[in-house]
Amino acid sequence: MKTLLRKLNWRLILIHFLAIWLIMDAFRHIASLYDYNFFASISKSNPTHWTLKEIRPLANIYPDLDIRIAGNALRIQLLAFIGLLGAFLFSLAITLKMKWFWLNSVIAFIAAFLIFRFHRTIPAKFFPIHYINYIDKLFPANLYSIWAFIIVIIITLTLGILFLFSSLVVRFIDKCAYKPMINPLPPTSEETIAENPEYD
Repeated sequence: MKTLLRKLNWRLILIHFLAIWLIMDAFRHIASLYDYNFFASISKSNPTHWTLKEIRPLANIYPDLDIRIAGNALRIQLLAFIGLLGAFLFSLAITLKMKWFWLNSVIAFIAAFLIFRFHRTIPAKFFPIHYINYIDKLFPANLYSIWAFIIVIIITLTLGILFLFSSLVVRFIDKCAYKPMINPLPPTSEETIAENPEYD
């Protein structure tokens, strides 16, 4: 049990968790690009409880509103899961290549999966991408904000990839990696004679 605890690398777990989370959220945003105008319309309408009265204006614009919402929700969940799984596989590959303990990547994946599972119940202020989204404020109001949305995706993906592949991050993680003590082999008879000429 003590050896298992020593093998846990909290730097690796935290950094790879953030990387998987960021890549997952980037893929979630990529899925939103498919029907961006629809999401922009919903954002402008700003419904609070999604009652019939609140969504009626949207229903007039989009007769297939319920089908469209369901299709977009499924697409977003699917791409977010693909991002989650893909980022985890990269994390695991790096962990195995660096000869770090594989359970560290699995713990990072489980933590990110909980974010994926309970995404709707977690306040936005806890999401890193929530703050990256503030880049939208830098763009003029009359400029089509899809460009700000795309830049948010690029920044998020770049950060996630850097957390996984940056040599600086890899060295930072490796400093806390578990390295088992290896007992040196006893010297051979030839080495003993070479070090002690009196044996001649």
